[in-house]
Amino acid sequence: MGKSNAVFEVLRTGKHYGSNVTVKITEEDLAGIAKLYSTKIRTAPLVIGHPEDDRPELGQVKKLYAIKDKLFADVEIYSELIEKIKRGEISGISVSIYFRTTEENPVRGVGMYLKHVGFLERGKDEPAVKGMTDPILSVLSTTELSSNDKRFIIFSEDKLIKFYNEQKTAEFGKRSTFTEQDKNAHLLNLKVKFFENITGLSYRQAFEIIQG
Repeated sequence: MGKSNAVFEVLRTGKHYGSNVTVKITEEDLAGIAKLYSTKIRTAPLVIGHPEDDRPELGQVKKLYAIKDKLFADVEIYSELIEKIKRGEISGISVSIYFRTTEENPVRGVGMYLKHVGFLERGKDEPAVKGMTDPILSVLSTTELSSNDKRFIIFSEDKLIKFYNEQKTAEFGKRSTFTEQDKNAHLLNLKVKFFENITGLSYRQAFEIIQG
């Protein structure tokens, strides 16, 4: 199963109405969720809808970023889910969160913790949090987008391989291959540009948040 790296907006501040609960999320809440999240504690999967058992997994959250009133997830996503998004089968994103006192919360008593990121099926579910960045913008390559949307990019390893193998610029010389360091630097640059355009931060500010 193919995998790619991408960044999705997954939550915003405000009062949100779920299926059985209403919750108010503040910027402090988002910062706390991002700070506490660690794959060493518990990895939050990408799923369809909100399955109680978090199955089947279609990817994993690697890191969370809280930027102003938005929470972003840096993820490893499987090709099956990417294709669902591209076909328009996903209406939006909704997260499931362990509250501070939830028994299953791996950091119970300390703060809230991300349980999973749910991709909602169009025609079945609609996201409770309105106005978030459309997930399609996180999985389309620049060549598949209109000229007005070329700021949005996919962090796909296969596209990076093609990118580096075709480069003939002075920056990369005439190499037919690229190093792991090259790939990581390019991925970092893409992520910074994504945050720069989505959040309105400067490039330096976005870079410092990602590196922090």
